[in-house]
Amino acid sequence: NSAIGEIQNLNIDYVQEIRELPSKSTYSVSESTVVFKLKDRLAKAYKLYENEEITEKDKKNETITITAKVYDRNVLLKRLLKYGSYCEVIFPEYFRKKILSTVDAALQNYE
Repeated sequence: NSAIGEIQNLNIDYVQEIRELPSKSTYSVSESTVVFKLKDRLAKAYKLYENEEITEKDKKNETITITAKVYDRNVLLKRLLKYGSYCEVIFPEYFRKKILSTVDAALQNYE
């Protein structure tokens, strides 16, 4: 996605046509930083994934803040959604809003 500079996986089963564009994209894909906080039991048992580091830990070990460097935020989005109320996305604001809209859309199915 050249608008936000990240790689997105595409299912090639749905590709109907491939053609060369008349110009080369000037956008490059770069690594993104996402910061999230984990709480309670998840904070105590969490094992870091590749390119993640704990940047803050409270004294009682009840919350940890993790900085993740990712190329594909959608993969991280799916993982963080599994953590439910034990996870809060801190940065970037765009990613916080994306998580919120995904949760809101899921809740609409149950209204």
